Amino acid sequence: MKTCFKGCVLFSLFLLLLPIQVRAEETIITTGRAPATDNLVDARQQAVDQALNLALVKAVQTIYPYPDEITKEISPYGPDYIQNYRILHEERVDNNYCVQLEAQIDWERLSRKLDRRGIICPGNGEKILLVFNLPEGIDFKAQLLSFWKRFFHLFRLTPVYKESLNVRNASDYAFKQGIPFILSLNIAAVSGIEENSFWSVTFKTELTDVTYQDIVFQDVLEKKIPAADIETFIQMALAQTQILAYNIAPRLSNWLEKEKKRVYHFALIFTGISRYQQIFDIWQMLEKINGISQVCLKQASDKEIIYTGNYQGLIPDLVNQLGSLGFAVDKVKGNTIFLHKD
Repeated sequence: MKTCFKGCVLFSLFLLLLPIQVRAEETIITTGRAPATDNLVDARQQAVDQALNLALVKAVQTIYPYPDEITKEISPYGPDYIQNYRILHEERVDNNYCVQLEAQIDWERLSRKLDRRGIICPGNGEKILLVFNLPEGIDFKAQLLSFWKRFFHLFRLTPVYKESLNVRNASDYAFKQGIPFILSLNIAAVSGIEENSFWSVTFKTELTDVTYQDIVFQDVLEKKIPAADIETFIQMALAQTQILAYNIAPRLSNWLEKEKKRVYHFALIFTGISRYQQIFDIWQMLEKINGISQVCLKQASDKEIIYTGNYQGLIPDLVNQLGSLGFAVDKVKGNTIFLHKD
């Protein structure tokens, strides 16, 4: 196992609140401060550096509740994990120079760092469908989408979101589109408890592997949230989402690590092969794919060519590698992948 997360998580609500409006959903907004000396150029640069380090802290904190353990090690190289940033506001306030900026994190590089440190075991770019069902009249999808995109970028999974989907039709859509994973989050809330000072909230969460219908994570949590208004309710719900992410992260990491070690016996069925030489060209390509072993030609006809073999790792990763070789995947059924040449 890669990691055991430390027990009960205490954190600052300030760090958990997600910006309501951001230019890009994967960016992080932070503010840095530095003493305003006579040399304002140096003060400004110190404030920028602090804001960038805070952005790195917030990025790591998305999945790991003790970010200082990581960022202290990489903070001297912090700019290496920032792809770009833009300054939103800067001003001198009393004896400080303040800079607010929006940072674009190099999610893949940071993910590899977390992998090397044994914090997470990430995926290999597979897609994951995000599905949210929220209380009627309370819309904070933008904040949720921003948060979970960051979360899965750190796991090197590719988030996909489609507004019209719900929990009932998401599985069919994911299967037809070749999306191997689904995260569904269903939040139901009732207000008016104890003179409107509390909301009764149910969080239902499920992370599933579509191909094999494996449940990676599942949880139902009922809570009373103290909130006198909708804005406070949203803030508290987002804080609860962060706690949920801390619970999902080690389970997802351990599951990915276990699946990468599994060996699957697969069948690849190709259609549209028109030349005899293509049969052997494809065979040679398959032998070069990472994780494939004992590949052999099982059947060849004018309608389809079938290869079989063993693959160690995630089946969605095998699909990705086949796609990178120029093959289009028609469907995946169990350990059988149907393809044709583009």
